[in-house]
Amino acid sequence: MAWWLPGSRWLSVVGLGITLGVATAWVDVRAGGLEQDGLWRATSMVLNSGSAWATLAVVSGSLIGRPFAAALGGTIALMCAVAGYYAFGVVVGDRAQVGLAGVSGAVRMWAILAVVVGPVLGFAGSQIRRSGIIGFVAGLIVPVGIVVEMLGLRRLSGETFAVDPALAWAQTSMVAVAILGAGWVMIKRYRRTENESQLGLPEEGDRP
Repeated sequence: MAWWLPGSRWLSVVGLGITLGVATAWVDVRAGGLEQDGLWRATSMVLNSGSAWATLAVVSGSLIGRPFAAALGGTIALMCAVAGYYAFGVVVGDRAQVGLAGVSGAVRMWAILAVVVGPVLGFAGSQIRRSGIIGFVAGLIVPVGIVVEMLGLRRLSGETFAVDPALAWAQTSMVAVAILGAGWVMIKRYRRTENESQLGLPEEGDRP
């Protein structure tokens, strides 16, 4: 089946995007409502993180497989996530009072961002299975992004544990998962290099 025709992989990409968007909006309501507690705040932070949405685009690109189609898949996934997030918010969530007109500016902003970064992340997802340096770098995009966001942008520190322990532990868990993921990518890279060396094959990036 040609990649542009409807198929289970494309339906999966759309489903994943809508699911992340709706789940994030629903958790936001719980995190900011009367039942607010540390767990809901932590979950909201995780789902709202740029790392989570970037992971969506990378996974979607990996599902599609073909590079240029995967670039489109990453964009569609993010667009669906944005649509799901604001649709839920306007209909039953915390944006019901402002309506669609009240969120149109935010929707446009995130839609534009999806069009800008979606193709790059989707394409990266399509390269993860490659055995050369390109696959190695593609596999590190999400782990490195998580570490940069949690430690650099969100500034995880001892003070974070004193102010909001639940949030701090959530950030720490994400960093731990990122380190494990990066370690797995490095081990896979090492094993493939060893196998290719034993077989006398050049690395993928060096092959004609």
